[in-house]
Amino acid sequence: MGLFSNQGQTREYQMIIKKGQRQKRNGNFQKAILIYKEALEKYQSEPGTPSEFFAALWKSLGKAYASQMQFDLGRHAYIKAIELYDRNSHQQQVMTCLFHLGCCRSEFISTKLGADYHHGLRTGEGPQPGMPGSEMTQQDVIDLMNKGNELYRQS
Repeated sequence: MGLFSNQGQTREYQMIIKKGQRQKRNGNFQKAILIYKEALEKYQSEPGTPSEFFAALWKSLGKAYASQMQFDLGRHAYIKAIELYDRNSHQQQVMTCLFHLGCCRSEFISTKLGADYHHGLRTGEGPQPGMPGSEMTQQDVIDLMNKGNELYRQS
């Protein structure tokens, strides 16, 4: 079973996420942000919308904000995603969001690793953290997740 439990609407939810991702890949970050925000507003009032969909929207919105260096808005979105994923026991997604939350800081972006991470957010290109070809080690990933956890606990 996928992340969304209601298979009938899964395709619609995935299409919204993908539509925003396509806009980000094309460099239209403001349009992606608008797609995610409109979906959050639209589905907020619809009964039966799975919280996993809202979590995925918040996570995607966090990435879009972070790619635009709107770190306060990005952190807020990641925190909302963490809360929703945690409520539904999606621990892998919680850890991913904690990592991104730890990266969503101007002091990190000003480092070489942070600049590479930010470039990857903006372009979708480049090696993945902790993978061959990346200068970001597994320990860097753990440190960033710990920083994200610290920021989450302070919220």
